[in-house]
Amino acid sequence: MRYKSIDELNSISLTDARMKSFEMSEENNVITLAVEGAVVLAGNSQNEYYADKYTDLMQIRFLKPVIEAILLEGHKYYDANDTLIEQVPDIQIAPDEYKKIMKKFEEQYIFYGGIPKEKVVQDYVNQTGLNKTDGMNCYQMIIDIEEDSYVVSFYYEKAIAEWEHFLNKANMGSVQI
Repeated sequence: MRYKSIDELNSISLTDARMKSFEMSEENNVITLAVEGAVVLAGNSQNEYYADKYTDLMQIRFLKPVIEAILLEGHKYYDANDTLIEQVPDIQIAPDEYKKIMKKFEEQYIFYGGIPKEKVVQDYVNQTGLNKTDGMNCYQMIIDIEEDSYVVSFYYEKAIAEWEHFLNKANMGSVQI
């Protein structure tokens, strides 16, 4: 690959990118994502254009990942008077189901992909009793599959993003008419 960005996920946006593959290799201790439509922001060291730019197929490898959870997001339904009608809690996916769920992510769009705010991570750690390993980074994705939304949260030691070409300038701001 022509471009290689190491540990710069804060300057790569996966929002609305299409997931081509999501694989977890326990043998190599790597999570590998292939996405179309990722945006490399102007502040990324590999972006020589000084403008947010789309890329062609991007491969992201997360080294030494520790999956904290894959959740099927719950929901709340309210009536027109803002009265709660139904509440369905989040459902934690069992670890032996991870690969099956990851296969469902192929050809789906990423609603959110990024480093969560520290308060969100801290609240999650407090609720689950899980401890973040020192020196590891947290990444979180929300992927919609038809009417279901999955939240994938994991820690990793190093992230390597690679792609071959930059494409058009990305219009990440609001549209004015």
